[in-house]
Formats: sequence, C-alpha cells, structure tokens
Amino acid sequence: MTADHRQPGMCSAYGCPMVVTTRSGGRWYCACHAGKSPALNDQITRELRRLDFIVDSVIDLRKEYSLGDWEAASNRIQARLIAAGRRDLAIGAADCSPHRPGVPIARMWLQRLERILIEATDAAASRSTFVPSVPLRKSIIGPTHASTVHPYADPDRA
Repeated sequence: MTADHRQPGMCSAYGCPMVVTTRSGGRWYCACHAGKSPALNDQITRELRRLDFIVDSVIDLRKEYSLGDWEAASNRIQARLIAAGRRDLAIGAADCSPHRPGVPIARMWLQRLERILIEATDAAASRSTFVPSVPLRKSIIGPTHASTVHPYADPDRA
C-alpha cells in the first residue's frame, strides 16, 4: 500500500479497480479517470464497478499478455465475458489485423475492451447531476493580502 491507501500500480481515484496507464497532475490514473474532473471520480468508479467483468478482463489481459500464459488466460477471459452475457466482447474478427485477417491480436482486444470502458464511463459522467455545494463566485470578496495594520498591536509601542 502507498501513503494514499491504494495498491501500487492501481488508479489514484478512490476505490477505482483499474490499473494505471496515465500520469496526470503528479498522480497515476487509469484511462477512464485520466483527464476528467475529480468531481466525476465517484460516477466513473461506480460505472467501472458495475462493469467489473470487463475491468477484470482488462487487468488479466495486461498481466497475462506480458507473462506469457496466453492460452489459458484467453480462455478464462472469454468464459468470463460470455458468462456476463457479453459474447460480443470475446476475441474475434474485430481484433484481427487488416494485414493478417483471421489472426486475432491480443493488444487490439485489450484496446477494444478499454475503449468500451472509456465510452461507458464518459456516458456515466455526462449523466452526472453534480452540483457544487459552494456557489462559485466571479470575484474575490475580502482581503487578498496580509494587512499592514496589526489589530492586536501594543498601543504603547506606537
């Protein structure tokens, strides 16, 4: 765990189950939270939790693609997606290179699944009815710098 109570390699948005992909503002975020307003973090994370079968598939794809147990991982991921009723997300023709038809590419499958998550979280964020609890002001009210008059100054020293 890091100082902000998240697992290393996981998104900095509180409760997000995704792995990091992008650095923004000194923190690491997943592709779904990167570049979004922090006010939308809860809506985005809620949508990711709803689509946990895709999130788990993306995490497994990233892990297994680099470790090499590709055949077993591919079968496990496809079974998970089909069990969730999303046969359309299983690896197939959409993941084939135009230069090698009929040969699916794992990276293209990963990109397709991540794109689906990004589109789903963008849609969830656009449905957000977030209203700031503090009204936004156009001008600053009150002093903007330290006063030269000290209110508790010793009158005898003046």
